[in-house]
Amino acid sequence: MQPGPKVDLDGDGQLDAITLIAPGVWALYLMRGACGVSIGQLEGPDLVANRGSTNGMRDLVINQPTLQRGCDQDHYLWKWSGTSYVKRGEWMTKCPFPPGE
Repeated sequence: MQPGPKVDLDGDGQLDAITLIAPGVWALYLMRGACGVSIGQLEGPDLVANRGSTNGMRDLVINQPTLQRGCDQDHYLWKWSGTSYVKRGEWMTKCPFPPGE
């Protein structure tokens, strides 16, 4: 297991635990003192906290390289439904140069 991004998911002032438990699988825990309460898992190579929040929990983004070109990335926005994180949007960023260069 490998620690993931350090973020306060629920805004209580305590950092919560995000842990890489297998290649591309992130386990999410809300921390209550030294104990963690599992709130689910997300899959993807790169997980980051977004600026926004939904239903009292920080939004999360999974970034994933596309198969088209190495620098293009797909981004998947995950929002808290009240009981779990649910994918609510996706977008792509393009390479800063035209194809074939």
